[in-house]
Amino acid sequence: TTERVKEIYHLFKKHQFQLADLRSFGKVITPADFAAKRALAAKFHENQEKFRKFQREAGEKLARIPVMAKGVQSSKGNGIAKTVGAALAIGTAAYLLGKRKGKKGAK
Repeated sequence: TTERVKEIYHLFKKHQFQLADLRSFGKVITPADFAAKRALAAKFHENQEKFRKFQREAGEKLARIPVMAKGVQSSKGNGIAKTVGAALAIGTAAYLLGKRKGKKGAK
């Protein structure tokens, strides 16, 4: 509600909070940067073919970058198989440890 927004704003001012600068790749984004991006967006909006070409070229550049350099893990392999394998290993270890403890108690 509007009252809640006003309350948050009041607390914001009361405790002298300030918003941090907007950053991209460690660099502060300036109003000039915003203006440049808006101009580029307007140019692409006017010329759809140029936009499609830009998208295609950007996609090709991204495809050449190794997956790990993009900050994501490769999706190669089956996550379920890894989970089942880990559960099997833990179960086997627990069984062997339990069996070992049982032998000590029998003596």
